[in-house]
Amino acid sequence: MKFSNSLLLGFIAASVSLVGFAQNPGHGTAQRDYYMFGGDSRNVYLGCITCPAHDSESVSNPYGTYGSPYAYESIFNDNGPYGSQNHSTSACSAHASNPPVIYDEDKIFIGYLTRNPYKSEKAQGFNGLLERACGPVH
Repeated sequence: MKFSNSLLLGFIAASVSLVGFAQNPGHGTAQRDYYMFGGDSRNVYLGCITCPAHDSESVSNPYGTYGSPYAYESIFNDNGPYGSQNHSTSACSAHASNPPVIYDEDKIFIGYLTRNPYKSEKAQGFNGLLERACGPVH
């Protein structure tokens, strides 16, 4: 059976897109944006995870509110409530009872961003972000 060139190219493009999506949530043919919220009531916006680094809302923008190591509402502030190693709302605390949560653009709960080994429903595919904020797991 012969494949047409357009069918073969379509299959290759779809395969590459699926591989890219699996390695990097939010990037592929169906771009999804992911957002983080924190606080005891999950009502504190902590930034956009998949926005470009130059975006003011991006957690990857070191000069922005959510990516700066000095900003109060940043998981990269190791003295703040969302990035310290001993705060109940921190991604970096092994004992956090209310760590940050991740939602997609449709407000669907993805999971918790946490170092707490006992917290169920951890967000899958965001370990790179957790390591950038909290350092490597010991």
